[in-house]
Amino acid sequence: MRIIESLAATTHEDRHGDRLTRDSLEGMARQHNEQYIPVMFNHDPRIPPLGRVVRAEVVELPDGEFGLRTVMELFDENDSADSLHGDGRTMPIRVKDIDKFEVEFDRLFLGPEEQHLLNELEKLAGVPAIRDEKKALEFIPELVINAGRFAAGAFFRGFLSALGADAYRSLKAALQRLFRRRRNADRLLHFRFGAEAGGRKAEVSVLATNPTDEDISTIMDSAFARVDDIVGSVPIEQQRIARLVFQYQKGETHLEYMVREDAVPIHSSPRESAPDG
Repeated sequence: MRIIESLAATTHEDRHGDRLTRDSLEGMARQHNEQYIPVMFNHDPRIPPLGRVVRAEVVELPDGEFGLRTVMELFDENDSADSLHGDGRTMPIRVKDIDKFEVEFDRLFLGPEEQHLLNELEKLAGVPAIRDEKKALEFIPELVINAGRFAAGAFFRGFLSALGADAYRSLKAALQRLFRRRRNADRLLHFRFGAEAGGRKAEVSVLATNPTDEDISTIMDSAFARVDDIVGSVPIEQQRIARLVFQYQKGETHLEYMVREDAVPIHSSPRESAPDG
């Protein structure tokens, strides 16, 4: 493990014309000191955490602006999961109690045609979509469907029951229209569920890069059921799992990695994948 100090954010105007306030930096520092924040490569959920932020403070810069100075523990290949136990802090769980679902999008979905389709998703959800202000120089455009919290092993039935069959089909069709609009760069469809097992909460992500109409149908018709089976067999409570990340590729759903509550990644077994359908 390596310890690195970094200036993670400042009150300077960034390349997108945005400015963070000193108050927002102070809020970020409080969260970083109260919880473990995973260090992600370009906000890409397909890649396991590279480390965790362990300390942060707001400092005044020479030009009078302010910055968020962080101390990070970066994991390396010689670290074992047992050697990385934390100090009792836990990582945040991004799960909400939602009646149907909620949509998150980033600035790369701001084109007029994409916004028209996002409005359609908002109407289905019954709540406004949320713009995620990512600050990485480069990141994969990501559309997140936050699908509420269900018992581990019951996502498919729970999500279908929450929406109803007609709305479920309408959601599938709207996502197909949105991702049918191809761009040169990759785009990511991200379903995020909340899981409860033995009193412990975890988040479960199902990811698909540049999904086709057929991919979206397969994910929503059968891959969720496959995810149910795998999550139901994972000892979430005993291993203190906070996040499980699945990837759908070429008709197969694979448990890519898990993250312990102290932000330490645990890689999955090759057996935890199978064809869907």
